[in-house]
Amino acid sequence: MCQFFTPVEVFVDAYNLNFYAGTSACPQGKFYCLNVGHTPTYLPSSRVNDGICDCCDGSDEYDGKVNCSNTCWKAGKVTRDKLQKKIDMYKQGITLRKKEIEQAKQALTKDTTELSKLKHEKKTLEVIFKQLKVQKLQIEKLKETECLEKEKEDKMKLLSEDKDDQKESLSSGDGKID
Repeated sequence: MCQFFTPVEVFVDAYNLNFYAGTSACPQGKFYCLNVGHTPTYLPSSRVNDGICDCCDGSDEYDGKVNCSNTCWKAGKVTRDKLQKKIDMYKQGITLRKKEIEQAKQALTKDTTELSKLKHEKKTLEVIFKQLKVQKLQIEKLKETECLEKEKEDKMKLLSEDKDDQKESLSSGDGKID
């Protein structure tokens, strides 16, 4: 019976005769290459102790028949460099994002201040508008009153002239009304 245990458990339990996963004794099993300094991988258990160093740390050839050198650090350099570039790019992105957030906060503060100023200005202008509207109505009323008075005066003048004309025509001496 093959059970999966940690990659370190690469042995056969002699008492229970259980074959542990990660060993070549387990059919269709997989061996975990830790590959410290590089990317860990799984190998088919048939490649364990086959005389070929498949894991870069040599952990697949643990029976001692083949001496495998540890090339993981060298093999992982490209991957580490790519990861470092990715980390640097993320750091630049974080710095840029913080900068843009700060600029957005400043712009928001500026806009909020300007909005408050404009609202105050609007209230002031509304008060002035109402005052001017009242003044306009007063002026219109005054003009209307003046016009009515002028009309009244003109009518009175006209009536007065008509009366004077009538008196004159009556007093012309001939006693006839023209």
